[in-house]
Amino acid sequence: MLKINESVKVKPGIKDPDNEQFDLGGWQGRIIEIDDSAPSEVLVTIAWDSQTLREMPKQFVEDSIRDGLDFSEMTLLAEEVELTEARDKAQDSRDVIQKLEAENNWAEFDEQGKRIKAMEDACENEFDLIDLWFEHLGKTVKLPIKARYIGEPTQNLRPGAEILINDFADADYDYGVLGSATYQNRRVQVPLCDVEVLNSNKNTETLEDYIVWFVNR
Repeated sequence: MLKINESVKVKPGIKDPDNEQFDLGGWQGRIIEIDDSAPSEVLVTIAWDSQTLREMPKQFVEDSIRDGLDFSEMTLLAEEVELTEARDKAQDSRDVIQKLEAENNWAEFDEQGKRIKAMEDACENEFDLIDLWFEHLGKTVKLPIKARYIGEPTQNLRPGAEILINDFADADYDYGVLGSATYQNRRVQVPLCDVEVLNSNKNTETLEDYIVWFVNR
């Protein structure tokens, strides 16, 4: 009878129940939950140990995050695992999980997330990254672009107002990249994180990447 905190190893040939392209044979961890409400089909939830976390395929981590699953643990049938000796301490696993989460924090955004991650990897700190976005927007986005203002009400703009972005005016650490826009024949300046692009297309891709990055940073 398996017990909480015991170390177990997945038997050869066992596949990921959510994605059969991943063979779990040899993956190891600690039991953190047992569901024996159905005696004929006892389930165990396993928190993977640090060695398994380090060795698991990068695609498995990315797919799990994108699909809203927890890559650090899994529930299997008790008959699909066997007892083994522990290879580390629980804290070791937590350290690796933290590292993997930091490396894959944009995985849920799929291809857009890869582009955002590439921008982050090009800078050592967020202060420089704002300037890099400002430069990248100027090089890759053809203006003007139609957008909808979705920020807080201001003296000149209300949520839902349709504006025409004519220029990337400045970059500020607190407000991000600022756009110069036209609204009802008036010139207004808006943080681009407070706009929603209308008529999304290849030309607006970098602007939409920036907005997602700034809102979720």
